Amino acid sequence: MPSGARGAAHPTSAVACVLWRQAPAGPPGAVEVYLAQRAGAQPFFGGFWCFAGGRVEAGETATAACAREVREELGVALPEEPGAYRALARFITPDFSPVRFDTIYFLVEAPAGAAPDPSVSRENEAGAWIRPADALARARAGDWLMPTPVALTLAELARGEPAGAPPIEERLTEASRRDRTSRLFPLAAAIAVAPLRTPTLPPAVHTNAYVIGDRELVVIDPGSPWEEERAALVRELEALAAGGARVVAILLTHHHGDHAGGAADLSARLGAPVWAHAETARLLRGRVEVARALADGEVLELGGDVPRRLRALFTPGHAPGHLCFLEETTGWMVAGDMVASVGTILIDPSEGDMRQYLASLERMAGEAPRVLLPAHGLPIADPAGKLAEYTRHRLWREERVRAALAARGRSRARDLVPAAYADVPEALHGLAERSLLAHLVKLAADGRARAVGDEWEAA
Repeated sequence: MPSGARGAAHPTSAVACVLWRQAPAGPPGAVEVYLAQRAGAQPFFGGFWCFAGGRVEAGETATAACAREVREELGVALPEEPGAYRALARFITPDFSPVRFDTIYFLVEAPAGAAPDPSVSRENEAGAWIRPADALARARAGDWLMPTPVALTLAELARGEPAGAPPIEERLTEASRRDRTSRLFPLAAAIAVAPLRTPTLPPAVHTNAYVIGDRELVVIDPGSPWEEERAALVRELEALAAGGARVVAILLTHHHGDHAGGAADLSARLGAPVWAHAETARLLRGRVEVARALADGEVLELGGDVPRRLRALFTPGHAPGHLCFLEETTGWMVAGDMVASVGTILIDPSEGDMRQYLASLERMAGEAPRVLLPAHGLPIADPAGKLAEYTRHRLWREERVRAALAARGRSRARDLVPAAYADVPEALHGLAERSLLAHLVKLAADGRARAVGDEWEAA
């Protein structure tokens, strides 16, 4: 699954080690593989369950890189003989991903007595021997986040090599080809993401459209204004329709163009209504017809083999009509523009409100979601940590703004930016000024600052 932006033309060579052993219990021939959970702070697939692996360094062979990565990440010494490494699959990250890898997956039997230890590397926070089918079941239930290539590899390992079936390598070659051309990536049973290129704020250049349900579907935030991206999403939805699925509604988290830009087009193509908060409907009037206003706490039930229940949560602050959607079975929350794992969230006082935003972050934390699905970037496996981080950062920035105002005395907002946002590149100071103004408005509401014409002073 890609993480959300048009990426480098040439992927980096990499390896992954599918470390396996005979299962200590169970039927004869049953095997287990070792998966490690990447540390949540890792920028690439943080919190996801993966095989050990990484880049191939200059001058290294692929098998030598595989052995080195397993030693560095798990403390296990693999054999030196190249014959111990079965090249099982090759996955190439789709060309619209910001970070691209050309990865060989090696199947390697663990040496006798090997005891992988994920704590030897700061890249990991947990690990487990597990049967492929059991790992897949955890991913489908929403308990484990897993990159698509890992899930595809586990699926073929779980299937095994029955008589008359193509070898695993051949099956995974076909799976890899489909993965490179897909625009819809499963995250759990009946929850998938389609990253669509949009005119959003850098460094993100994609907005995630989420498709939830397996018979009755909703599409959340189809934001692309560009025909190529819209057509890619429609192709994926048509493939689901061929299997008996039906889009019952298009949901919007809020009105911004990189979220709502494709809603009217998709509604016309599919004949599906658009549903959003009443404030979002007001702000989109004349551009998108919102057929149903969603109220705070409203529950949408989606029937199918895997039923889903989406509860709308009113979370203003970034935008007046912002909604998050909590899938109650998994505890996963579609977070819209409340948080991001690529870039940051702008609170512009022309339509945003910093006090409301902080209150909405607190409300989200109170729901104790298990995973956050942001509009920009990969799923967030540590929602509590991410929401607390966002709150701490905003309050820290607020104190920087207050200190700059106290030091300068009466000032215009733009004159406070160099001190309050000294850690931000000058090229971004225009956006920083909008955010700083939102902090000043909050400080005024808290009785700690006041506006004097177009200037501000400490209260």
